[in-house]
Amino acid sequence: MERSSGIRTKAKPRVLWNNENVMKTFLEACIHEAADSGKQGGNLGQQSWKRVVKLLKESHSFVVDIKQARNRFDYIRYKYQAWCRLKNRSQNIYDASTNTFNLSEEEWDQEIQTNPKAKTLKTAPLLFPNLCIQLFDGVSAGVTGSEPPSTRNRVYSTNESEVHEVDYSLVPVQDQGSYEESNACNPNLNHDEGTPQVQANKDTPNVESQRPRKKSKQPVNQSNNSQFEENLSKALEIIIQKQNGPTNMECRDRLRSLGWSSKNPLYQLALGIFCESANHREAWMNLEEEECEIWVKMISRKLGLSI
Repeated sequence: MERSSGIRTKAKPRVLWNNENVMKTFLEACIHEAADSGKQGGNLGQQSWKRVVKLLKESHSFVVDIKQARNRFDYIRYKYQAWCRLKNRSQNIYDASTNTFNLSEEEWDQEIQTNPKAKTLKTAPLLFPNLCIQLFDGVSAGVTGSEPPSTRNRVYSTNESEVHEVDYSLVPVQDQGSYEESNACNPNLNHDEGTPQVQANKDTPNVESQRPRKKSKQPVNQSNNSQFEENLSKALEIIIQKQNGPTNMECRDRLRSLGWSSKNPLYQLALGIFCESANHREAWMNLEEEECEIWVKMISRKLGLSI
């Protein structure tokens, strides 16, 4: 009978990401590497991760390996998607002063049933949301029905101190009656209203279903049609206003306040970015002053802009 060698593999020590200074350095390092490599919002390359891990060790004596750093990156992106979806609700549930959501226990439970990612926000807010916007904006703004490959079919523990990866198939969305992946990160998508047609039909009686039979002489209520059109018009106006975001002129004023010369390549690249989409203009208006230069370089590289 063969005897066991008695050799046991040493378990990795538990990593605690509860230091906000460590988290800020981590996000800023990822933004810098993404700008240099042109991989905004997506996973970084092996060499980039080596530099991020090295910086954490040198700056904070915080030791992690590349896999642990990637897991934290994916967890933050997963949590950011939930934050985007909740923040863009029509109700005023987001408190910017505390970076929290004003939901009751029952409302949280209802939200988590249709948006499982929201569970990560129930006990702890998303740290440094402006940095997260810079890091993930490229992927978040362009998602149309699916999530980035690194977060698809993956769910994470809500424990902030440790991340666990668990495979799952597609998350069931009750409203659709089928298995779909939710589009949680589009900053201009109003998840409560849905499309104007769906919202209007909820509140407006169906004229066709109430139409009398041929033998009846009772006329169809024409006021329902006019009310329907009025509701539809208002819904469209609200959606158009939200999609437009800040104007080009507002973004230009913010750009001039930085003191960049009009001959500065970054100044000219920024003007080009403002013309691309409302998402970019909204992100620009929320940046801190020291974040603007990195953001312009990163977005212009992603869009293929050059001077």
